[in-house]
Amino acid sequence: MGCPGRLSEKELPPDRTYQIKIGLPPTSYFLKAAAGVEKGASRTGHEVAGMLTLKQLYEIALVKSKDESFILRDMPLMEVVKCLHGSARSLGIKVVRDLCPEEYGNFLEERRAVLQAAAEARLAEAAATKKK
Repeated sequence: MGCPGRLSEKELPPDRTYQIKIGLPPTSYFLKAAAGVEKGASRTGHEVAGMLTLKQLYEIALVKSKDESFILRDMPLMEVVKCLHGSARSLGIKVVRDLCPEEYGNFLEERRAVLQAAAEARLAEAAATKKK
């Protein structure tokens, strides 16, 4: 899968020239990629889908601060970080000060096992309802 982006096209003027603007990927793409998860939490606030450090959040904010939506609002970098922190929370991604790679690897393995068990339970439930 490639990197998703936004594409906008302006109205075609009489001289048939046009401008194409290729925007940055959505915030959720950056957050999920940095956290190493494919999707956010299914029950936000009740489960943690992944974790990010403040440094990673700051680096994403540096990139996203160049996005047209943040430039038009004239947002300082600190406000962009706060906005990204809220987006991470809504995805179920926890922002921490420090993150040990070994512990996070164990967390991701446990998370994969939980997701796989939930998927198997859904398949079993679907098969049981199909038999009736």
